[in-house]
Amino acid sequence: MYIRHGVQYNPANEIDEMRSLLAHELYHTATWPLVPNACPGGIGGQGCTYALTEDLRWWMEATATWAQPKVHPQDGSYVLGLSPVLVTKPFTRLTSHFPFFADDKAYGSFILATYLEKKIARQQNPANAAVIVLQVWQYFHDHGGDIVTAIDQVLQQPEYNTSFREMFPEFAWTNYFLNAGTYTDQVRAFSNVNAVQGLVDGAEWELFRDRLGRVNPSIAGVGVLNKPMLPNSQISGPGGSETRTIEHLGILYLEFVRDQNWPANTPANLSLSIRLVGAASLQDAANRPRVSVIAIQPNTFAVSPHQPNFFVAPNLTNEDLIYETTINGFDDMDRIAVIISNFAGFDLSPDSGFPIFYTYEAQVLPP
Repeated sequence: MYIRHGVQYNPANEIDEMRSLLAHELYHTATWPLVPNACPGGIGGQGCTYALTEDLRWWMEATATWAQPKVHPQDGSYVLGLSPVLVTKPFTRLTSHFPFFADDKAYGSFILATYLEKKIARQQNPANAAVIVLQVWQYFHDHGGDIVTAIDQVLQQPEYNTSFREMFPEFAWTNYFLNAGTYTDQVRAFSNVNAVQGLVDGAEWELFRDRLGRVNPSIAGVGVLNKPMLPNSQISGPGGSETRTIEHLGILYLEFVRDQNWPANTPANLSLSIRLVGAASLQDAANRPRVSVIAIQPNTFAVSPHQPNFFVAPNLTNEDLIYETTINGFDDMDRIAVIISNFAGFDLSPDSGFPIFYTYEAQVLPP
């Protein structure tokens, strides 16, 4: 681990930024001994494991970024990589990190470590919730394999009593709201400490939104496919530039809202159908993607507690999974959110997972 003079280290930068950068690199040195020599025949040592294990490279950057505000919380630059995770590419694989150059999504994935610490472990161990990240590292060191399986095995321990498959849709749900009741720790940080600009003095979710340019807590904290609807209208997709696939460990967000020209006093229901193409081959229901539908009342999106995930059970065809539901009183709703969390695979390892093709259909019907 090293800090390059004139690139990562620039004498013109504020010392506050350098403290955070040093924390990031020192965290790498602390976790490197936990990388096993897992290559065939022991050839290549830890470097071989690093080169061949993509989600290890991802987890190294995610957790080193997670460590930065713990050392120097005034520098809020650790949130820089959030956009591809939450806004521009949530449907791509969370755990991606190429071998020889940085992927911002890996750095922005600190938010998963933050979620594990503050939304899972803190409930059981308020005084030392951060230990869950070390437990994942220790499991990986002791058992090898891949990081996602290590996370899953740690979550299944009695003290946490959950699993990756149970956690992942709730992680997606939390980031969809990204407002009151989500990441509530108080921060006082500059999003650009070099310019001493962007001071956020409030909840951590406010720092996240400030960086994302989504400061209005009444809009989704993530990138969504927004679909305005009129009475008796019907739409289907994906279309245009919309993604056709949701990669393994990717998330897709849809919102169905009343069009601004919706006529007054026009009651209606909304019928939804989500088709996941080819996913019926996953005979074990635990390995299937999860589809949740959240009916959000007016003026409640930014108010905690939020409406929970409502998971729709699929119907099976010969090849596809079809998730169907009807929301009554669509005319009284602020919006209907659909969250598709893809951990489809015969286990959680990267090699077993696969992208899914999806379609959606929505129809506004009279009650």
